[in-house]
Amino acid sequence: MFFYISIIIGIILLSFGGDYLVKGSSGLARKLNISPMIIGIVIIGFGTSVPEIFVASNAVINNSSDIALGSVVGSNIANILLVFSFGLLIAKDNILKVVSIGDMFVMLAVTLLLSIFLIIGSIKTPLSFLMILLLPIYFYCSYSFFNKNIEIDEIDANDNYLKLLISIFQSLIIIMRFKPNIVIGTGGYASGPIMYVANLLNIPTLIQEQNSYPGITNKLLSKKVNKVCVAYENLEKYFPKNKIVLTGNPVRSNINNFSDLFDKGIESFDLNADKKTMLVIGGSLGSREINKAIYSIQDYLKYINLQVIWQCGKLYYDEYKQKEISSDVKLYDFLDDIALAYSVSDFIISRAGASSVSELSIVGKPVIFIPSPNVAEDHQLKNAMAVVKNEGALLVEEKNIDDLKKRISELNSSSELRNKLSKNIKKTAYSNATIDIVNEIKNLMNR
Repeated sequence: MFFYISIIIGIILLSFGGDYLVKGSSGLARKLNISPMIIGIVIIGFGTSVPEIFVASNAVINNSSDIALGSVVGSNIANILLVFSFGLLIAKDNILKVVSIGDMFVMLAVTLLLSIFLIIGSIKTPLSFLMILLLPIYFYCSYSFFNKNIEIDEIDANDNYLKLLISIFQSLIIIMRFKPNIVIGTGGYASGPIMYVANLLNIPTLIQEQNSYPGITNKLLSKKVNKVCVAYENLEKYFPKNKIVLTGNPVRSNINNFSDLFDKGIESFDLNADKKTMLVIGGSLGSREINKAIYSIQDYLKYINLQVIWQCGKLYYDEYKQKEISSDVKLYDFLDDIALAYSVSDFIISRAGASSVSELSIVGKPVIFIPSPNVAEDHQLKNAMAVVKNEGALLVEEKNIDDLKKRISELNSSSELRNKLSKNIKKTAYSNATIDIVNEIKNLMNR
C-alpha cells in the first residue's frame, strides 16, 4: 500500500510541479555545477519518501520494526527503480550529456543510501531482496556513465530531458482521466510522450505520417504502434512493412467540389474570366522570399497578361498593402475559402507542406513548388520531389528563387506542359484518405 502511495505522490509531483521542478533544478545546478537531471531525480526520489518516513517514524515509536522496515523499503524500491531506469538509459543511449564531479558524488550517495535501505529491508521483505539483484546492473550503468568523455556545461539540453520525463507522467494522467479507446499520433515531439504511454498501457495506437520523409518521433514510435497510415509510397525503410497502410492525407471536404465554384470565384476576386490566373500561397503567415520574388516581377506578370491572387501572409500583409501593387494583382493576408481560389486558378505557386501537397494533388492544377528550407529534416523538399520525379510539378528551390520568373513563363506559354503536369499530379491523389484512415481506426477499436 505504501509503495503505491509513494508512486502516486511522485506522479502528482511531476505532473503539477513539473515546471517549478525544472526551474529549481536548473538554478541549483548552475550554482553547484551539478546537472539538473540528477537534482531532479534526487528531488523526485526523496519526495516520494516523505509519506514513508512519517509512517516509519511512527512505527519505530510504537516498536513495530517490521512495519518501519517494510515502509522504508516500499518507498525506496520506487526510488531505486527511478534512478536505475535513468542509469540504464544513460548507459545505453547516452541521453544525459552532462557529467561532473558533483554528479558522481550525488549519484553514489543516493545509490549507497538506497542500497543500505534495501539490504536491511530484505531481511523482512522478500520483494526488496529481488531488487538487490538489480544493483550490480545499476552500478555497471553508473560506471559506464561516469566514464564517458562528455562536455560538462550543457544545462539547457538536460532541461529538455527533464521536461520529457515530466511530459510522460502528465501523459499518464491524461490517459487515466480520458480513458481513450485509441490514441492517434501525427508526429512531432508533442505526440511522443502520449503515444509512448498509450503503448505501455496496451491501448491501440495509430500513426498518421503526412510527409514523404518521416520525423524521428514517428520512426521511433512505429516499432510499437499497431498501424502506420502513410501518404507516400516506399516508406518501408522507415516503418515496419506489415504495419504500413497507404491512405494519403486527409484534406478539407470542400476541395473535392471546387470546380463548381468558377463563376463565384471570378466574381469574388473581381477577375477577368478571359485572362489566365496564377494563385500564390506561401502559407498562412507568408514567405518573405516568395513575396519578394512576386513583388519584383509584377510588371512582367502584367506584361504577359497574367492576373494574380496573392496570399502574402498575415506577417507581411501590412507591408505590401502600403506598396504600389498592380491592378491585376489581388493581395490578401489569408484566403478563408481556398476552394474559390483553386476554382479560378490556371496554375499555382505553393510551399510543399504535407497538407498542401495532398490538397493540390486532388485539385490537379499545374504547380510550382517552392519548399521551405526552414523545416525539420528538409521534409518539404522531399515532399515536392515525390511529385516532381513523376513529372507532376515544377520545382524552384528558395536558394534559386530567381528561376521563378522563367518557370512562370514556361507554364504560361505552354498548354502542353500545363496539361502534362495536371494529369500526372492527379495520379498522386488519394481522394478517400479520410475515409480510409477512419476505417483503420475502427478496425483497431473493434479488435
